[in-house]
Amino acid sequence: MNDIVFTSIIRKEGSNLVLPGVTESDIFAEETLKASGVPYTLARQAPFVESLQFYITDKSLRRRRTAYPAGKGKTSTASRDDLGAAHADRSCPEPGHENKIYRMSAGSPRPRSKDMARILSDVRGKKVPYVIISDQEYIANHTKEGIPEPLAEWVLNWVRAMNLGEFDEVNGDLERLIGHKPLSTAEYLKGQLSRRRARDRSHQDAAGVLAARPRKAADAEPASAAGIGPRKSHHARE
Repeated sequence: MNDIVFTSIIRKEGSNLVLPGVTESDIFAEETLKASGVPYTLARQAPFVESLQFYITDKSLRRRRTAYPAGKGKTSTASRDDLGAAHADRSCPEPGHENKIYRMSAGSPRPRSKDMARILSDVRGKKVPYVIISDQEYIANHTKEGIPEPLAEWVLNWVRAMNLGEFDEVNGDLERLIGHKPLSTAEYLKGQLSRRRARDRSHQDAAGVLAARPRKAADAEPASAAGIGPRKSHHARE
């Protein structure tokens, strides 16, 4: 075996962060690789930028507000496409990646929870208020959208970590590996809003076409029901 590449969540050195089902296995696997003697590459990834809507919730976005637990920590993100490109580069049979740790994030700007409202305001061209809610309210907002409570609590653990600044590292590794600026949070949200607007326009256009289309004969009211069809004759007995 020439080299093992292991992906994990980015985290601060010496951090006591515990994300159930994530950090314990990450740390165990990394320490095992380091002790194995086998050449390795550790790719620590920032939270996916595509998950932001899950943290904010679609309902909050539809209401044009961000409802989020309070926190001052900044968060670096990375898109799946950029991370995939970085791994494709690292997979090339070129020396120099052995026994290295890459911390892959999109870099600045690193938004805080309240900055999300500002970014959405800039993207929409209208003010999007930032509403501070409790952890219990945050979980309730997710469960109202059909998300199971255990999953909502798991998401809240990520939000708490973000609010503590556990994912705020920026070092340029991702940009160096892919050869261009990674997708930023603002660029991603702008793209998502453009696609949502295009989808809404498409649905409206389709609804307009259906409303203007002539009704088929099968869809029309039966003639007898309208009072213009043949009627039964009633003959008086002689």
